[in-house]
Amino acid sequence: MKGLEVVTLLDLRLLFSRQPILLLVPGLLAVAAFWLLAHPSQPPAAVMDTASDAARIVAAQGNFRAVMIGPAALAASQQELLEAASRHHLTVGQVDYVQESHAAGRFSQAGMNLPLTGRYVDIRAFLASALANQPALSFRHLAIQRNKPTDPNSHLTATLTVQFLVGEPSR
Repeated sequence: MKGLEVVTLLDLRLLFSRQPILLLVPGLLAVAAFWLLAHPSQPPAAVMDTASDAARIVAAQGNFRAVMIGPAALAASQQELLEAASRHHLTVGQVDYVQESHAAGRFSQAGMNLPLTGRYVDIRAFLASALANQPALSFRHLAIQRNKPTDPNSHLTATLTVQFLVGEPSR
């Protein structure tokens, strides 16, 4: 068994002088290493904290306030919702009213538990119409149940939890 051969500097010089292309690989590696060390990667861009951007907060508050209805208009908006249901050939059951105040934001949420009976097409048209006509309105809960499960054309009962955003008068 032959021992390990030692490669000397003279051997490398002879190898590279006879085949200079072999110098290309270590040369490229050295250039790449130097370039990576000389040009560090760019630091990540600073993330803007949108929660602390005062202009955005003020704009969002303005948009929120613009959607609200006044306390005096609440009864009319609720009555309009009931009239829209009858225009869409829906029968309205026992309506329950609730109001929850948010002192910190100076607004209230006025809710209605609104049971409706009618055809699916009419319920769907009523929902689209109500949302389009009243920007302060949202449906927090919607449950639809078919009265006769075997009849595909039967009437449905929809129970809606309706929410109006009511703004308090400016102080």
